[in-house]
Amino acid sequence: MVEVDIPQSLFDEQGRQLYGSSLLEMQTKIKLSEQQLATLSSPKAVNEYLEHHRENITNLIKQNLAVGDIYKRENMQLPTEDIVKEVENSIAEFKRQKQEYDEERVKEQVQEILEGAKVLEWLREHAEVQYITI
Repeated sequence: MVEVDIPQSLFDEQGRQLYGSSLLEMQTKIKLSEQQLATLSSPKAVNEYLEHHRENITNLIKQNLAVGDIYKRENMQLPTEDIVKEVENSIAEFKRQKQEYDEERVKEQVQEILEGAKVLEWLREHAEVQYITI
């Protein structure tokens, strides 16, 4: 549980990334026309997505912040070779799908995913879960 005010710029960035990912996925599945893609990429469509998914986007940001905080506090580290291997796999997948990608963004996403997995592993080993029935 994280209580923090999310800066609007962080919310916008995360929301736009999620929306962009959704559009890419849709494009690969149903091959949108240029007009459909333009309509779905319009500022109005993006803003509607952000407002409609505000709670989910905010919760995702909070989860990411919590994972990052645990990762730092517990001095966790990832082997460089694990990151490199996963980045290479991700890029190979983008190439197989003939999708554009930003290598820096791929590295950031891989780092986030691997850190998240490491934190979850740590939580399984160290967290105490109590079930409360109401």
